[in-house]
Amino acid sequence: MPNQISKQWYKDDYLISTDRSLLDLGAINDAFDSELLWWTKRVSEDALRRIVDNSLCLGIYKLPGSTADIAGKKGPELVGLARIVTDYVTIGYLADIYVLPSHQGKGLAPWLMECLNEILDEWPDLRRFLLLTSSPQASKLYEQAL
Repeated sequence: MPNQISKQWYKDDYLISTDRSLLDLGAINDAFDSELLWWTKRVSEDALRRIVDNSLCLGIYKLPGSTADIAGKKGPELVGLARIVTDYVTIGYLADIYVLPSHQGKGLAPWLMECLNEILDEWPDLRRFLLLTSSPQASKLYEQAL
C-alpha cells in the first residue's frame, strides 16, 4: 500500500477521512455481519486489518456534539465506509460500501461519492473503476456520482 497523505472532508456533523488509524475494525466487522452488507460476512481481526491495510478506505464519521461526548471514546463513531481495492494508479474496484441505517437519508452516500471522485480525479492514469451491484437504487446513485 503506498504511503499517501490522508484526506479529510467535513460537512455538518460528519467527517470523511482516508486515515486508516480512525477506522474501527469492530464496527466494520459488525457491519460485515449485518443484513446491510448481505454479500459479505465477519472475518478475523487479523484478516480485516490486512484487508484495510491493502485498500483505499474512506470512513464516514459522526463527529461528537460536545467535549462531554468525547469522554471515554477512542475516536469519532464510524457510520459508513467505502473500501476500494486498487493499485492507486490504473484500476479501482469498489468492494464494500455502506452507511448505517441510523445515518441514511442525510446525503452521506452522495457526499461519499463526491469525495471518492475527488480522489479518482487525481489519478491521471486511471483506466477502470469497477463496482458490482444488484440494487437498481444503488446503480442510479453510482451512475450519477461516478
